[in-house]
Amino acid sequence: MLKKFTIFGSGFVGKNLCLFLEKRGYRVFMPSKQNFKFKNNLNHVIYCIGNQNWLDNLQTTYEANLGMLAKILFNNRFKSFTLISSTRLYLANKQNETNENNFIKVDTSRSNFFYNSLKITAENLCLSINKKNIKVVRISNLYANKFTKQKYILPSLIRDATLKKK
Repeated sequence: MLKKFTIFGSGFVGKNLCLFLEKRGYRVFMPSKQNFKFKNNLNHVIYCIGNQNWLDNLQTTYEANLGMLAKILFNNRFKSFTLISSTRLYLANKQNETNENNFIKVDTSRSNFFYNSLKITAENLCLSINKKNIKVVRISNLYANKFTKQKYILPSLIRDATLKKK
């Protein structure tokens, strides 16, 4: 039987996961933000909704990284659930403390840790449900093949190397 996936998140990660799965012949449902359905069997869920504008819009950041996640987890059935999280969680850790078995430090006195607090809470929520079919994956260094507009370090280095030949 053909596996069916529901992907929440239509940004860079969600779109590329959708393309990847469809190329392999899987059926993929990617609901738009206004059309999230509840009380359904969502089959294999990948949750990659995110919002990193934590300094600009706290409510949207909360909803994207934690609020909607809880609604989906508690109001649907699924065969598996994968939360896409971020290695940004290690930001306050020392360099040798970036293993998933290390404690994660969050500095609540700094406003740019709001995002990290939501991500770690989302991970903890998923893992506290205590179902074997719920997983958390921390990804890092995302970039596309167009390096002209991305502002993060790796795309910036590639863009500079391409343009300046250094």
